[in-house]
Amino acid sequence: MDFQLAGMSEVAQSIRHFAGVGVRDYGGIGGLRSVNIRNLGVHHTAVSYDGFVLTNMQAGQIDIGRFATDNVAAVTLSVGDGRRLLQSARHYASGGVIEIETNDWQTGRWPSGWEAELTAGSFGRLRPRLKISERLSRRTSISLQGIYERADGNYPYTLYNSRRQTKERRRNSDVESWQGEANLVYTFRDSSLLRTKISYYYSERGLPGSVVLYNNSSTECLWDEQTAVQADYTKRFSRQWQLRSGARFAHTWNRYIDVDVKYPEGRQVDINRQNEYYLTSSVAWIPFADRDTPLQSFALALAEDLSVNTLSTNIGYMLNPRRLTSLTALSAQWSSYWLTLKANAVATVTDEHLRNGAPQVSAPTYAKRLNPSVSFSLRLLPRAQLFLRGMMKKTFRLPTFTDLYYQRMGNHSLRPEQAREWNLGVGYECRLAGCELRLTADGYINRVEDKIVAFPTTYLWKTTNFGHVDIKGLDLTMSLSTQLGKNIHLRLHATSSWQNAVDKTDSRSVSYSKQLPYTPSHYGSALLTLQSPWLSVGYSVFACGERFSMPQCTDEYRLRPYQEHSLTLSRDLRLSSVLAKVSLSVLNLFDKQYEVVQYYPMPGRMWQLHVVLTKL
Repeated sequence: MDFQLAGMSEVAQSIRHFAGVGVRDYGGIGGLRSVNIRNLGVHHTAVSYDGFVLTNMQAGQIDIGRFATDNVAAVTLSVGDGRRLLQSARHYASGGVIEIETNDWQTGRWPSGWEAELTAGSFGRLRPRLKISERLSRRTSISLQGIYERADGNYPYTLYNSRRQTKERRRNSDVESWQGEANLVYTFRDSSLLRTKISYYYSERGLPGSVVLYNNSSTECLWDEQTAVQADYTKRFSRQWQLRSGARFAHTWNRYIDVDVKYPEGRQVDINRQNEYYLTSSVAWIPFADRDTPLQSFALALAEDLSVNTLSTNIGYMLNPRRLTSLTALSAQWSSYWLTLKANAVATVTDEHLRNGAPQVSAPTYAKRLNPSVSFSLRLLPRAQLFLRGMMKKTFRLPTFTDLYYQRMGNHSLRPEQAREWNLGVGYECRLAGCELRLTADGYINRVEDKIVAFPTTYLWKTTNFGHVDIKGLDLTMSLSTQLGKNIHLRLHATSSWQNAVDKTDSRSVSYSKQLPYTPSHYGSALLTLQSPWLSVGYSVFACGERFSMPQCTDEYRLRPYQEHSLTLSRDLRLSSVLAKVSLSVLNLFDKQYEVVQYYPMPGRMWQLHVVLTKL
């Protein structure tokens, strides 16, 4: 997907064009965004950045809104098992993975040069970026990148109250952030590869809050800071043996402040510090790679992940938990012209300690878990790319530190949440009259047990294992690419998803067999790009059906369906030794007001200018 042609400046915008993927957006320019695959929940969805799955043991979900598309080479979706043989055990242990790969990490080596980028848009948005790449030697390359972003975020919206309408503006939606990244790649004489990355992120943003009964004020603010260092080493010893090893350290700090008279001291200040120490290693063995035998493509892979996660906080009893986790994944695969088979099993062992705090609170004891997965792909016709595929996978997720220990809602007796996935689908690819066509259809059933939810008690919210959820769905995709003339390309990508996600916990409950909150029955997208030497055009639309914000599914909690259209015009210009890419986008073209989360109005029509200068 060409992000510039489509006018997508954020990874969250591109993810919406995957079938079966939902993005929860709390509004505002700097609003939090989380991703959910096939309604399994954000905690079963992994986000991988340059080969490493990101974690947040405090909240359990990754803010996908912090990732921009500049310098991103590819964003891919894997449901069930990933695409690669050499991948971490965390990839195998997840229900689905969103993989983000940057240009530096994917290419490995690059020539010397520089790239300057500027994005400007509505509501005070400004995002300059500068990247410098240097080829230090035949085997060593380095790149440095710096990004600054700011926005006021005070966009207008209409507030509806019965027949009365008032014009309002979003408040406390400003954001300011700094990002820095350094990559170094070294290629050894035996062609093994060492890739290292140091990254830094800092942001200050207001949290706009919900709009209820004309109350548009919000005093909540959030500061985030993260420093991460990671290294990845890959080596092919022979055709039979391959190795990948990696290490990552991440320190995360965040501060949340809310000023309100309801607090004893007039404001609430929460400060959290997280550390992660993470090691991963995987080895692949292809025993019959040099033999002419049906087992020539048989392969085994073993992956081991070890991690230590700690949290220190001023919230509650300041228990300062520490979690040690071991993930071991053993996988096997075999493929022929007709059939591909894959199977794996992931063993999880955890150990948790509380370093201080209230004596009546103890760390939970988790049993060892073994989760299997099997999948197949069968070619149905000898001379056509028509495939039948299937998958069964079992995963689980541990309660987060907030679920367990947070003073106002923690429950240290929680059990892990379990999920099962079944998928059966077909895929077809062909070339006809100069067109490349790809069609897929996947039906799936997911079941989640011991679901961890928060519900109100007399005075406080509490988390508990409550619920059994059945999810059925159908995902359809279509991709078409054709050449209309010399250097004129037309591409169309469309998705459609149907989903029935219902509560099956208690037949006496009013929510029994009702659609889960914020789950539309139908949603889909379309992306059309026309690329030519003179002017390129991109048009996209995302459509979402009605949803309900509460399990009761009554008119009071109904969210109206909406469509969001965007238009982008772009052109590439060569100025001496510099390539200039200029694009102008109009987002939410028809100024449609809608809400992804109830009482959090989204921005209306916005414009965006994007300029990239690259040294040739």
